[in-house]
Amino acid sequence: MTKSGIAEAFSDPVTGIRAQDESEYANSALRMAIQGGWLTPRFMGRYLLIKPPLLVWLAALSLKLLGISLLAFRLPVLLVSAGTTLLLFYWSEKAHSLWTAAATGLLLVSNPLWHTLSRIGYTDLLLAAAISAALFTLWRDPELSRSWSIPAFAAAVSAGVMAKNVAGLLPLVILALFYLLTGRRPTSALWKVCALVLLLVAPWHIYQLWTHGRWFWTDYVQIQLLGFGLHPPVQFLEGAIPFYLKRLFLTDPVLSLLALAALPLLIRSVWERKTEAALLLSWMLVIGAALFAFQYRNLPYLCELIPPLSLAAAGYSPLAAGRRQKALVGVLAAAFCAKVTFSGPAWALSYDAPVPLPSAEALRWYAGLSRANELIAVNSDDEFSASVLPLAKVRYCFIDRTGTVLRYAPHYGFLGITVSAAQFNELGKWEPQFRERLLQWGLDSVEPVATTIVANSAAEVVRMIAAHPRSDFYLPANLWSEIEPTAQTSHRIASLPNGRFFLLALDSSPATGKLLRLE
Repeated sequence: MTKSGIAEAFSDPVTGIRAQDESEYANSALRMAIQGGWLTPRFMGRYLLIKPPLLVWLAALSLKLLGISLLAFRLPVLLVSAGTTLLLFYWSEKAHSLWTAAATGLLLVSNPLWHTLSRIGYTDLLLAAAISAALFTLWRDPELSRSWSIPAFAAAVSAGVMAKNVAGLLPLVILALFYLLTGRRPTSALWKVCALVLLLVAPWHIYQLWTHGRWFWTDYVQIQLLGFGLHPPVQFLEGAIPFYLKRLFLTDPVLSLLALAALPLLIRSVWERKTEAALLLSWMLVIGAALFAFQYRNLPYLCELIPPLSLAAAGYSPLAAGRRQKALVGVLAAAFCAKVTFSGPAWALSYDAPVPLPSAEALRWYAGLSRANELIAVNSDDEFSASVLPLAKVRYCFIDRTGTVLRYAPHYGFLGITVSAAQFNELGKWEPQFRERLLQWGLDSVEPVATTIVANSAAEVVRMIAAHPRSDFYLPANLWSEIEPTAQTSHRIASLPNGRFFLLALDSSPATGKLLRLE
């Protein structure tokens, strides 16, 4: 669980995309555990309001109770994953048999996406757990008529909302489709659930609207829902259906084939108005529609489909009947062993550390120097993991001629969080204006100013180095020829095995004070 560093795991092994978001959550949780500010998470000094803070709260609480460590940061998600796996095992055992439950458990623990997202600090597993808990409640009591059903269902939905924004409301849509398929009519319990969910999630949302209204509306609604949801700043060329179906099959062909084989019996059981079948089909259809509707494509979103696919594959595939159940468990056990044995393919399970980030060792070496200088990482390959190292200050500079960086969060340019190289070279002139804008948005600090710098060319980076002789730089190898002739007047060069190099300012002193650290 701690063999991979922050953001080193592959959230999309098919495309080779690392779990970059883990850096944001880790930095926020670490800051919260050490410095407080529990109601409003921050990342590199700026408010982090794109998603609600459930993951950050759980991780920060774990860090506070258990001490600062990578294990403590990731432990809450691992425990939630284990609890959800046991819940689905129990569900399958009660609905079918112990052998079916064993098959369900094996399908879950052998799924590479479930395996990976259980072992890193990501919100997707929390959402999958919340939806599973809500629908388990619905399966046990379809009418939500028992005294515990409404609070349990509402608490699960609320946890999903506090983990992943409006995606947490998907159980309500699933419930509506489930009632439609089974011919049930909504009862007063549904309105009680909605009222209780509103009561549970409203306080944090109202607080943010009241205290950081512009920031909250821009991050939470305009960027996350309307921006990424309707007009993503970058996108895969594949459509949503081929994107997710391809990755589902490549990461878990066994689950894919079994779930496909289970569809005929599942649909027939729905036609016969069987409760579990209707619930599972509703679950899969709603999650599938949500994946299609949300325009930004991201493999971890597929995590929400793994529980219903596993339950359906174990309970309704041709191998799920009679004596063939034991054979199914044997096949799945053999598949699990094969996945553990092999390494490299997208369908394999690895308990070893993944290929480390090229920058990981270099940045740890740099952090060990305990320098008081700020570090400017140019076109860095660290996935923002330097934000959890004990550095005095880190800024990220991107050579971006297309404006992609600013499209991710256009308001960062107005607030001075993202600046041009020219603005950074005259930061003293710009900072008072940025301070005033940040204050108008509810942040009385210039800490996030110029944490992202956009340069149009390598020549602008060279000019930036000349203008900041007291800053350290982490640079790609392709800038060596342009920088090396002039940089040695103010910096010394430290070459690295990964082809990159540091420019270390000659004017430096040891860092003082307590620095954030999570390794």
